[in-house]
This record gives sequence, structure tokens and C-alpha cells, in this order.
Amino acid sequence: MKNIDLVFGYLINSPNGVSSVVRLLFENRMIFGKYGINCNFYVRGCTEAHHYKSDNKPSTSGQSFKAGFKQMIKKVLDSTTKIVPHLHSAYSIFNVLMLPCRRIAKTYTAQESPDSTDPLFFNDIFSCYYYLKYTRAKNRPILLVIHSNGELYKMLLLSYPDVEGSWVMKILDEIEKFTFSRVTDFGFVAKNAMGNFGRLHPEINETRLHYVHNGLPALECAESHRVRGHRPLELCCVGSIQYRKGQDIIIDALSKLSRDELDKIHITFLGDGIMRATLEEMCVKTGLSANVTFAGNRNDVDDFLLKSDIFILTSRDEGFPMAILEAERAGLPVISTNIAGIPEMIIDGETGLIIRPLCEDLLAVFKNIDGYDWEEMGKKSKQMFEANFTIEKTIKGYRSIFKDIDKKRHLV
Repeated sequence: MKNIDLVFGYLINSPNGVSSVVRLLFENRMIFGKYGINCNFYVRGCTEAHHYKSDNKPSTSGQSFKAGFKQMIKKVLDSTTKIVPHLHSAYSIFNVLMLPCRRIAKTYTAQESPDSTDPLFFNDIFSCYYYLKYTRAKNRPILLVIHSNGELYKMLLLSYPDVEGSWVMKILDEIEKFTFSRVTDFGFVAKNAMGNFGRLHPEINETRLHYVHNGLPALECAESHRVRGHRPLELCCVGSIQYRKGQDIIIDALSKLSRDELDKIHITFLGDGIMRATLEEMCVKTGLSANVTFAGNRNDVDDFLLKSDIFILTSRDEGFPMAILEAERAGLPVISTNIAGIPEMIIDGETGLIIRPLCEDLLAVFKNIDGYDWEEMGKKSKQMFEANFTIEKTIKGYRSIFKDIDKKRHLV
């Protein structure tokens, strides 16, 4: 049995995509055993079984005072740094993204044997970076999976645009350079992402690059509650409500439809985010309140999907969105964009529609909403999921990488 340690600095119960992937790997870790791998998980926020190593400790009154003082300092820094945008972004990146990873890396390396040669599995750059800074082990092969379109900081820059070109970006570039020089292999969640990374980093031997599509387990209860042929068609969009996810494109396209065309469509947004209030206000101003529902963060996403006719996600940037896999698993046709790994998830015209992240493309689909056999597309969408995107296929893919990773230290 081959031992592998997965080290992850963020809470795996967070709603973001990377945390969801790590959580699924943990919940289905028995499949690793089926393929001869013992995968140990070192993550924050859970003490379930011996596989989890939590950095949570019982608090004493002294620790509570210390924690309260730290929170006060954080609030002061948060308020003060807002005066200079890129300084506030730097503070946020360190406090929210880097600091948790540094903590888990310190915790992990403190108990690590310097003689260990077991492979390591990372799913974020900062956990990997801090591990490499603190480790005393010299011969551990490392797989770093990049959950993006192949551009390491693309999603981060969409959230913190003022960082680009600043001294903060120089620091991030140094972190990338240091980490990439010591990683054995790189993993990606889509073939397109791997190709994009290879073009950006021709200095990295292509034999060190791999892609493994994300996967999901089967639904325990996959009975559809759809009422076929009813009107309006029920569309569902799942994701944090922000510019990157492109929900504003959907609202913009709806606002350009006639009343007769609007009567054919209702959209439910599941999720929350910084753009929600703005989009809700747009719906009121453009008379779309009856056609759009903002349901917020939900624990019953699958129930919504099983009641819907179509899934829609108009992202401007992605890696390999889990929300699309959830929709396909539920038997939904998918309308989404030609971004990163999404074209590998949809057969255009058969399991859904691929458009550009532009209002005019989506508007054309909405205007012809009756011109597609959505039910047949949904059947083929589910078949595609079952053939390509199960969690077992994902873990089997990682098994193949770890099977040979020990032989590649000389390529770094």
C-alpha cells in the first residue's frame, strides 16, 4: 500500500470549488485504498478519524483573550489598509489566503520525518509554498494541482485587480518561482488548462504535466421532480454571485427580452456574493422580479436541480466547475461558456450549449428557447457524466500519476 499525504490549508467545508474537491476526495478516500493508495488528509476544521489533523485546540480564558486581541488587531488593519487599495488587497491575500496555509504547513512539518520519501499532494499554491519553506525532508515527490485555466493567479487577480503590476504581484511571482522550482509534477483539472499552462511555462518538461477531471459520486436519490412541458422553463444557476461567475450577463440578456419571451423563462440563482444586491436592484429596475429568484446559499442544491429544466453558468473565468458536474449528474442540459475546462464538460448541441460570455450570445439562446430539445439534451448530459466524471475516475486518474511520480525527481 502506497502512502500519500494530502496537505490543504483551507477549511474543506468552505463553499468554494477547491475545498469541495478536497472534501470529495476525503469522503471517498476508500476508493484510494481500492487502488493501493493510503491517502492521509492534513486539513483544517475537522477532527473526523485519524486521517484528519486539525489545528483547532480547546480554548482557555487566556487563549480567548489572545484570540479576541488578534481579532481587534485584524479589524484595525483591515480598516487602515483600505486607504490604499493594493495595500488592502495585500493584507487580505495574506490574512485570508496565505496565513491559514502557513499554519497548516507548520503543523504538518513539525511532525514530518526528515527521512520520509512518501509523495505529497497539494491543491493550492500557498500550502505548497509554505511546506517547502519549512520542511526538512529532501526526497519527497510533490504533485501540485492548479484549479484554474492554467494561469496560476488569474482568479486571484479577478478578486484583487489592483494587485496587478504592484509590488504585491512581484511577491506572488517570487512565490510561484520558488514553488515551481521544487514541485515534481503539476496537475490540472482540464486538458485545456494543462495546455495553457504548458504554453506559459515552456521551461517545464511536458512529462511533468497531467490533467484529471474532477468527479462526483452518484446521487443517492436521483428522482427528477420536473414537470415536462410546463411553462415557464425553470433555469438554475449555482455559484457565488460575483463578476467572475457572470450572473450579470444573464440579467442583462433577460432585460432585452420582450414580455412574451420573458413569460417562457424563470431563473433561480443559488448562492450569495458581493454582486447580489446590485443584481437584485437591476431586476427591480428592469421589471424582472417575477422572472428571477435569488435563493441564497442552500444545502438542498440537488433538490433545486432535480426540479429544474436547464442549468446555466455564464462564467468569465473557471477551472472545471463542480456546479456543472452536479447539474449533469441530475440530468440537466447545460448552457455555459467557452472558458477553460467547460468545453470538455459539454458537447455543444448534444448535452447543452456553449456560448461566449457575452450578452448577445445568451440573448440569442433565450430568444430561441423553444427551439431546443432540452429533455433529450438532459438525458445525454447525464450519460456523459456517468461515462466521464465520476469520483472513481478522478481518483483512478490521480492513482496513475502517483504510480510513477517517484521516478521523476531528476526532472525538477
